[in-house]
Parts: sequence; C-alpha cells; structure tokens
Amino acid sequence: MSIRQGARVALVNMQSARPGDDLLATTKAYFHAHSLAKALVALGYQVTLYQAFDVHERQEIAGVEVCGFPLAKVERNRSKSWVTRVLGLETASPPDCAALITYLAANTPEILHVFGISEWMAHQRVTRWAKNAGCLVSCSDHGGVPSRHPVRRMRQKHALRWTDVFFTPSAERKQMWRGSGFFAAQQRFKVLPEISTTFALGSQELARQETGMTGDPVVVSTSNLIDRKRPILMLDSFDRLLEDWPDAQLYLYFTEATLLPEVKHRMSQSQNLSSAVTLCGSVPHDKMEAVYNSADIFFLTSTYETGPISLGEALACGALCACTALPSIQRITEQDQSVKCVLFSQTADAVEIVGQMAPMKQHVSETARLRQRNYFDKYLSYDVMARAMVSELGALLHQQRV
Repeated sequence: MSIRQGARVALVNMQSARPGDDLLATTKAYFHAHSLAKALVALGYQVTLYQAFDVHERQEIAGVEVCGFPLAKVERNRSKSWVTRVLGLETASPPDCAALITYLAANTPEILHVFGISEWMAHQRVTRWAKNAGCLVSCSDHGGVPSRHPVRRMRQKHALRWTDVFFTPSAERKQMWRGSGFFAAQQRFKVLPEISTTFALGSQELARQETGMTGDPVVVSTSNLIDRKRPILMLDSFDRLLEDWPDAQLYLYFTEATLLPEVKHRMSQSQNLSSAVTLCGSVPHDKMEAVYNSADIFFLTSTYETGPISLGEALACGALCACTALPSIQRITEQDQSVKCVLFSQTADAVEIVGQMAPMKQHVSETARLRQRNYFDKYLSYDVMARAMVSELGALLHQQRV
C-alpha cells in the first residue's frame, strides 16, 4: 500500500545556513533534500521543503515550495561552558522549532521527514508535535553514532522516540541503531542508501575538454587526504598499477588534507607517481559532474563510509569503480551483476588491490559507461529513493489501519 497521491509531505533540513547565503543558494548547497523533494513532486505529492535559514522566507525553487525558518537567538556562546559539557546541550544556535511548528501547523502535513539526526536535540520538539498532530514521521541517518554521554543518550532517545520509520544507508548501521536501545520494538527500520545525484551521463570527450584530463585510463579519487581514507595505500597501489598501465593518470580531489605532506613525500619517492598523479584539491560541487564524466575509473580506499555520495555520482556519470568492500558500498554495488565494480577487502594491501584492479582497463568502454548509468537509474536515482520512502510509509499506514 502506498501513500495516496496528493498527500502533503514536509521535508525538514535543520542544518543551518551559512551566513550571507540567500535561500536559493542555501537550497542549492543542501541539494540532496531539494532533489528528493522534486522527485516526490513528480510522483504527485504536495511537498514543502523546510530549510533552517537566517530568517523566515518562502520561495518556489525548481517547482518545490521552500520555506526558510529562522535560528533561535542565543544570548551567549555556550560552547565552552561546563553546563554544556555536563548536560549535553547544543553548542551552536539551534533551529527555532517554535517558529517551524507554527509554519507546519498552518497546513499540517500527512508525512514529516527529517534529514539527518545531527540536530537531534532540536528536532524532537518538531517530531513530537508532528506525531501528536497525526503525521507519519520518518528520519534519515546521514552519519554519527549513539552518544556515550549519559545525558545526551537520554535526550537522543527521547528525540528519536517519535519516529515511525528510521531510514539508514546500510544493514551495518541499521544493526548499530537497532542495538542502541533508543528505539521501541514497533519502530520500523529501512535500509535506504541516500547517495543519489542529479549528475547525468555526458560526453566523455567534452568533459575532458573542460577538465583537461588525459590518461589511459583516467582514474579519479575524491577522498580527503586523511587517515581513514588511506591515500598512501592508494598511491602505493597506483604506483604498482603503472607497471601495467603506463599511460594512466590519477587525479586526486580533496577538501581536507592533513596528510598532504605525506602524500607529496610519497609522490617524490617515485618518478612514475610524480608524472602520473595530479593534486587537484577542491573545486565547486557543480564542477564535479565534468570530473566524473572524465573518469574511466573511480578509486576509493577508505576504511569508513556512511554513503558515499561520491560513489553514486561516479556511477551516474558512467565510471567503473574500485572500492573498499565496506558494508555500505556492498549494499550500493551488489544489487545485480550488471555493474562493474571491483571490491577489495578492508585488509588488502597494494599487491592485492593491484591484482584485482589490473584487468579493469580492458573493460573501459562507452558501453560500460552506459551500463553503469543504467544501474544507477535502476537502483540509486532520486525517483527510486522517493518511491521506496513512500512505499515504506504506506506499508506502515496499512499496518496501523489493520
């Protein structure tokens, strides 16, 4: 059973806007919420996206009504207060939940969905109101773990108690949250990878003209240069791959770079790496579509990923993928055998990684790019995500009526 078409849906993003942004820029920055809203509108639902913002403002953005709601005014910064540490209070200006509830009450939704639980201490007032108003309430897990702080644990449990369905990106995280003791037996869990994108498969030739990328094959990584992403292992592996792929090029995109000195040192130790690896740093997100369309292979050696969105973006643009076999990644890439994705174990060394990746070059083709995109459309698109959300909520509604 699905939710009836025309039902009112409220999507709430409590992540605060950056100072100086207008509502359009803020909505664009939090593109995931807006893209899912558009998919729900296309399915026939009445959708309003509520976005934490500096002031109250309404605007229609790409066919979606967006309502900005203000942040609460805080008299002083409590970030260093002992009260904050002991009681587990917020350390920044929280969303103004009273204002948000006023806006919601003006046209009470039938479904309320909260993106992420990073603002869990704030959103409990909203989800409690929604539950008492007869809404179906869902939340999505974008990372984080159950708190160890005893007071925070109590408050986190209280915040999550109003949730009917909790969407999580992997079975591993579902198990973690289910075992946290925060949820009652009747609260439902649904594994739903939220790594979709509006990026499209485009001409690789034109994309490479834009990015200037060359190589046979072109290999792209968008991992930060930090410990858990293991950039040195990536370089060790690529150094060995160059023996089989002498014309390959690796392009590294990143925002955090605590290991940049180590990366540069490792590159200086190998003449092959020095000429075959480009440190690209950070570029605006909308420029990444051309980057992924330029790539033949997307390379990820991380030891932890909640998503990752970058994998979804790479698949949407047709790249073959070589990744650590993390539970969240396995969930994304093992829906059927049509996708071309090499998964190496979390304990794999450079020799093992190279052994698995070396044959990938022979699979690089335009046909393979189309196959990757078809896989994305079938399992990872916003349309698929939106349908899965309303289907799960519809099943809950049916259960309640029975």
